[in-house]
Amino acid sequence: MDKSVLISGKFEWLFNPRLRPWLHLVFWLFFYMDMVFELAFASYMDEYQATTYVLQLGLDILLVYGNNYILMPLLLFRNKNKSYLAWILGMLLVLVGMNYYLQHYLLFEYFYEASYWTENEGTDMQIATFLNVFAFQASILGAGAGIKLFKLFLQDRFRLQHLEVAQLESELSHLKEQLNPHFLFNALNNIYVLTKIDPEKAQETIELLSELLRYQLYQTTRSRVPLQEELDYLEAFLAMEKIRKRDMQVSFEVEGATHDKFIAPLLLITFIENAVKHGISAAGTGWIHIHIAIRGQQLEGVVENSLIADAAKTTPGIGLDNLRRRLSLLYPGTHRIQTEIQTDRFRASLSLPLDDPGSA
Repeated sequence: MDKSVLISGKFEWLFNPRLRPWLHLVFWLFFYMDMVFELAFASYMDEYQATTYVLQLGLDILLVYGNNYILMPLLLFRNKNKSYLAWILGMLLVLVGMNYYLQHYLLFEYFYEASYWTENEGTDMQIATFLNVFAFQASILGAGAGIKLFKLFLQDRFRLQHLEVAQLESELSHLKEQLNPHFLFNALNNIYVLTKIDPEKAQETIELLSELLRYQLYQTTRSRVPLQEELDYLEAFLAMEKIRKRDMQVSFEVEGATHDKFIAPLLLITFIENAVKHGISAAGTGWIHIHIAIRGQQLEGVVENSLIADAAKTTPGIGLDNLRRRLSLLYPGTHRIQTEIQTDRFRASLSLPLDDPGSA
């Protein structure tokens, strides 16, 4: 998902790709101001000091980026909190131990040919020095993790804000498209005609219209709806369209169990609307093939439709573009949508994770 779409306002600069290297540089300069000062102004820095600065900086870089880009995504963000705490504490102790040993034993004796510890400095002093090194590296680790979590908090906050707006826009769009006077006029006109020639069919049509209106007015206010209800809505919509365009051919297949599966409302209808608009002529000729496969907690959907005259020369419209935007907000990084215009057909496919009942 494009982060620039989600982040706006006074924190936008935090996510500017051009500023990112400079922000990282400022972070490290803040914690190594003493090294910068000595390099810039001190008249003397021996090899031991320079080597220990490089050593500690390298270990701190390994600590911070190892935590931010490996441990946090693999463990913390997957709710493996105990494993994360064990790994981060272990990594911190190992790197602090390496830093402490290399600085105060190996490197000091190598450069000065003497022990860092004098006869008057006992175990208490060594423990205090170790704790000082531990505190410094822990503070760098905490600062890096804090900045990472703060940026994720901002992303989630702005994503939810945009999602609310997108949800309202989608609901309003569908209300305008489906509940406008033209749609109702056509539906009621068809029902009126059917009452004279096929009263039973007219009653069935009234039930379909009622089902469509009920779903759009009441069910779509929820963030997640049962998958079966969404599929029933699609079938009702297609049944209404077939009343107007009797010659259209429709196949609707659902593979797999839909029980206890939930999905964001009014996602799949965009594919169907697009297929009817671009695949069925005014006279009602054309075909639509729909295949929905449920594999575990994953939905795989394919919608294919015939191409009416000059349809291949036109774009699918803004409906699919709006759908892509909604998907990027509802299922960031976990969905896949593809469209393709072939010789005799238009093909659209969608893959996304389904939610469990607790998400409804």
